[in-house]
Formats: sequence, structure tokens, C-alpha cells
Amino acid sequence: MPEGEPTKARKPSLKSEPKKGRKPSPVSEPIKRSNPLVSSEP
Repeated sequence: MPEGEPTKARKPSLKSEPKKGRKPSPVSEPIKRSNPLVSSEP
């Protein structure tokens, strides 16, 4: 039980930062250009 908490707290934090920081930047540009719905939204 005590190991499940730190494991879930370390994984999402370490993976969410590098993944959300690298993907949204390069992927947000091509996605907004190809997706009219995303480009229309601010």
C-alpha cells in the first residue's frame, strides 16, 4: 500500500512533465494546422 502511493506520485510527475512539455510544443503546431477545431479554439 505505502509503495503504491509514491510510485504513482513519482511516475505521473516525471512522465507528465517531460511528455507534456515536449509533445504539446512540437505536436501542438502540426495538430493545430491539420485540425481546424483546435486552431479555432484559443
